[in-house]
Amino acid sequence: MNEPPTPRSGDPGNQAVTLDDIAARCGVGRTTVHRALHGAPEVREATAARIIAVAAEMGYDPALHDMARRMAKRRFGKTEPTGVIGLYFPMHLYGLRYFNRIFTGIMDAVAEAQYELLTIPERGKQEGLSPSLSRGNVDAVITLSYPAVFQATLQALRHSAGFGMRPVVSMPHPMPGCALACFDDRLGGILSAGHLLELGHRHLLHFQALFVEEYMLAALQRVDGYRQAYRARGLNPDHLLHAANVRQITAGDAIVEPLLRALDANPDITAIITPNDHCAIVAWRALTAAGWHIPEELSIIGYDDTDPFPDEAHHNLLTSVQLPLEELGREAVRLAIRLAREQLTAAQPVVLPVSLALRASTAPPGRRAERA
Repeated sequence: MNEPPTPRSGDPGNQAVTLDDIAARCGVGRTTVHRALHGAPEVREATAARIIAVAAEMGYDPALHDMARRMAKRRFGKTEPTGVIGLYFPMHLYGLRYFNRIFTGIMDAVAEAQYELLTIPERGKQEGLSPSLSRGNVDAVITLSYPAVFQATLQALRHSAGFGMRPVVSMPHPMPGCALACFDDRLGGILSAGHLLELGHRHLLHFQALFVEEYMLAALQRVDGYRQAYRARGLNPDHLLHAANVRQITAGDAIVEPLLRALDANPDITAIITPNDHCAIVAWRALTAAGWHIPEELSIIGYDDTDPFPDEAHHNLLTSVQLPLEELGREAVRLAIRLAREQLTAAQPVVLPVSLALRASTAPPGRRAERA
């Protein structure tokens, strides 16, 4: 029985070149070839260079060859772009309009730059890194993770020889040691409170989460915006702006009880500013079930403009602060690529402006104000 021909570089249909093929050509052992292609320091520089050259000549898998070349260069303090961006995202975001719109922007920018995207689902505090990250096969990382969850991963990245001080871009939450792409939450607060004050409302209710560090800065900036809107009109927010403490602001059901309790305790409240559209819709339904009329007795404003509250004609009724979610994704990718090319880890934050979409959930104060 005849032996199959030895594979040759460039012949279509040939079997993939193996480590044994390269070892036979170079006159070394398979382990030496493996170590050389993975940049192991125990292989002498001249030997590693010869093995890498023979592997390329024989048509060794380009993806594996590129990785070996990058790792070999890293041994001597040199780096080479990979054309890959890593994306960490929390699994609970999957399927939400909020995330889908950001992801659309990410993919637009990745395609425009002719890069590739490595997605890494994050299910909570996780140990270890993706092999692609630890081997240095990405130029930068983008994360939508919460700071408290991602800090362990960030430390692992920084201590990994394959990633080290390559850039990490966080969005939309600021995170120590990362570049930032975010929204102008202070402007969002000014727009939402300002709109209600212009309508004639004075006593406004907002929600603040307890023990949730990742939302702290954005929440503080929004509250600063509310207060700024009051002061711009010569009003004292200390006596007019009310806060309801909630366990978390991502779960709409968590705001119902504090909302009803705050309304009972403060009969002057005529408008509600919610932390996101989902919470606004949950609040609207709970208030309607309790006999309240929106917006005749209470006005409601959402935040993010991702979840419509439709009427019978499928028109969205919810006034909401619009976030440029697709643009956030695009800007995060552009920032990551720029930092990687300039070999930087930090930059001035990219802060995107927001706007207000006026719809049917807000109106001048009505029956509740008259009754109060």
